[in-house]
Amino acid sequence: MSEENTCTHCGISFPELSPQMFSFNNPQGACPVCSGLGSRLEVDPQLLVPNPELTLHEGAVPYWGELRKKKDSWAYRCLLAIGAHYGFDLDTPWNQLSEQVRNVIIFGSGRERIRFVWNDSHSGSRGEYMRPWEGLSKEISRRFHQTGSEATREYYAGYMSEQPCPACAGARLRPESLAVTVGERSIKDVCAMNVAEAHDWAESLGRVEQPLAATQHDGYSNGYAVNGQARLKAAEARPDLNGSLYVVNGHATEQPRLTAYQLEIVQDVLKEIRERLGFLLNVGLHYLTMDRSAPTLSGGEAQRIRLASQIGSGLVGVMYILDEPSIGLHQRDNRKLLNTLIKLRDLGNTVIVVEHDLETMQAADYLIDFGPGAGVKGGAVVAAGSPAMVEREPESLTGQYLAGNLVIAVPEKRREPLLVGSNAVKSVKLPTKKSARKKKEAEVTPVEVTEQQWLEIHGATMNNLRNVSARMPLGTFVCITGVSGSGKSSLITETLYPALANRLNKAQLKPGSYAALNGLEHLDKVIDIDQQPIGRTPRSNPATYVKLFDLIRDLFAKTPEAKLRGYEPGRFSFNLKGGRCEACEGNGEKRIDMQFLADVWVRCDVCKGKRYNRETLQVKYKGKSIADVLEMDVQTALEFFDNVPRIKRILKTLHDVGLDYIALGQPATTLSGGEAQRVKLAKELARVATGRTVYILDEPTTGLHFADVQRLLAVLHRLVDAGNTVIVIVHNL
Repeated sequence: MSEENTCTHCGISFPELSPQMFSFNNPQGACPVCSGLGSRLEVDPQLLVPNPELTLHEGAVPYWGELRKKKDSWAYRCLLAIGAHYGFDLDTPWNQLSEQVRNVIIFGSGRERIRFVWNDSHSGSRGEYMRPWEGLSKEISRRFHQTGSEATREYYAGYMSEQPCPACAGARLRPESLAVTVGERSIKDVCAMNVAEAHDWAESLGRVEQPLAATQHDGYSNGYAVNGQARLKAAEARPDLNGSLYVVNGHATEQPRLTAYQLEIVQDVLKEIRERLGFLLNVGLHYLTMDRSAPTLSGGEAQRIRLASQIGSGLVGVMYILDEPSIGLHQRDNRKLLNTLIKLRDLGNTVIVVEHDLETMQAADYLIDFGPGAGVKGGAVVAAGSPAMVEREPESLTGQYLAGNLVIAVPEKRREPLLVGSNAVKSVKLPTKKSARKKKEAEVTPVEVTEQQWLEIHGATMNNLRNVSARMPLGTFVCITGVSGSGKSSLITETLYPALANRLNKAQLKPGSYAALNGLEHLDKVIDIDQQPIGRTPRSNPATYVKLFDLIRDLFAKTPEAKLRGYEPGRFSFNLKGGRCEACEGNGEKRIDMQFLADVWVRCDVCKGKRYNRETLQVKYKGKSIADVLEMDVQTALEFFDNVPRIKRILKTLHDVGLDYIALGQPATTLSGGEAQRVKLAKELARVATGRTVYILDEPTTGLHFADVQRLLAVLHRLVDAGNTVIVIVHNL
């Protein structure tokens, strides 16, 4: 017998249980191997071999490159020796090599020794020796940790990804903490549940229910309930001795039962847990798993989590300000969010919401509409009052959409998938060689092609995807929709896009697990257009991003004054010494280090925000300096460069996406997410179209007004009309 928490047979001892033991932020509970992170940066085999259909000769391993062109390299000779030892050649596709051979190449041969031979034709040296093969994974990991160069370290990190900790398997906690269970569930099991399942589990602890006899479907997947009532198909309802069930990960599970003594201890804690989980359910976050990391949350999800915490505080007389809280919400969940906001108001609080969502505006007590346009064309209150009052205001663009006077048009006819073959058009009209005054047209009928082009992905299993297969027609506008958390982003942005980028763009991304990807022969590249900033410093601006500034600098270098002074295009770059203001290094602003606070940017007192030195500003085109051009908005610049076709063409694309009001040199850090996305779209419109590109957009209508959505749709349809494929994940009706 022992008074300590020790087993006298095996010697295992446990410390006294405390709340700190179940926190991965505390040394008492954190896994000693990963320090509570749950993962480590390790070499990823998927990044080493992004295209398993290639052979080693063809470059299946980008780290080695195309070995057929590097037959004098040491890696090539090593692989020849490994191939001779294990009986394979370098012309066999990677996915046709045996699992043993693939493991040896990546992870090494262990203790098995291989005969390596070298013969250097340049130095005349030759020889051989026997040793184990280290393995590509260990080689990259060794060089990553040994190098002192940040650039080299970044290169090796391109073949690595966060892998679950081998000790805790991603649970973050030490084994002693994971061994403790409540209701037959460890803290790892509970954290792996989503909010709805965790709420159901907490409700079911210690509660005695009668066996289920009927089937009720409440709108969730598989008909399972999530708010404390297990509702299963009659055939799947398998009552235990207590006649009660609950749901975990979509499967019926026997309800754990606590003793009366245990319930008396934890009833207050259980009450708090149920209430807090209920707050998350009420703001539409039932699909989030408890162990979801904060950086992976969208802005709307993070806001709703903070909102849920405020509901639990029960404060009165507080002003709450929310910016686009409906981001990523399906219409079904949007109603729950609105009910929560109304509940906060009814408690005696003031709720101010910045929002473009129609349902949210209609639910508001008071509506303030800013306009009349965006950027320099805005900044005024156009209408204020109840939604009905705003609808009656003729100057309010928002009011016109609320009243139904303006609507986003729905296409009367839908596109068909592209046909296989170059003659995939209905007809082509060519001029005949008759009279020059009156050209007649002869209709050319193409060869009949009946097979349509499709992009197919099979067997996707990332996150909550259950062996999903999807088929998308090429040359069309494809919309991916569904309730929040149903797996849309897992399929498209985390599986399909990385897989396409690896195959088409030669990228090194890690896609989610899938079985097959078909239809690549019809495509040449894939582009993900998101709302991330186009740059993170004041140096970045729309003109540089769309490659417009290069043409403007060339134009200024061709002016008589520039030629007389011997100025090249580089003189007009604010990133290079010579023409820029050295006081602010071409930023136009100086960064002030505030020590423990965020850095502050102030206007340069030397160039007054112009970015250039005095000599450079003396060179002018049509009376304007290079700094004056950067301060022009798109509409003004379009008129100013009307006689310069190359510049006008790019400006026209910015105009077409509705960005007339932004300045060419406007710092990228001041652009909204929607504006940044439209700048990216303008860059794509300015390219020479190949008609074989896939564009992927995730929630592109976030932060956009009805009129902006109309412009966005027009741009997306232009891309499709050029023969490209646009895939959009969206909830906007």
